Amino acid sequence: MRSDGSVKFQGRTRFLGEALAGELTGWVEADEDSWQIWFGPAELAIFDASAGAIWPLGKTVSGPCRGR
Repeated sequence: MRSDGSVKFQGRTRFLGEALAGELTGWVEADEDSWQIWFGPAELAIFDASAGAIWPLGKTVSGPCRGR
């Protein structure tokens, strides 16, 4: 994780959040088009590779989180 809360994944920089700046996150392939994003024992989000979007868990969102 970079100092601004972003991570480089699949050749692109993706923003996860300033609270995670400098922290280690885990990306676990769930299927061919999606990855689970973990911080320690907590699953934070799903990365949808086909849409290029990060979907946070635990709340309703109107669209993907595309960064800043």
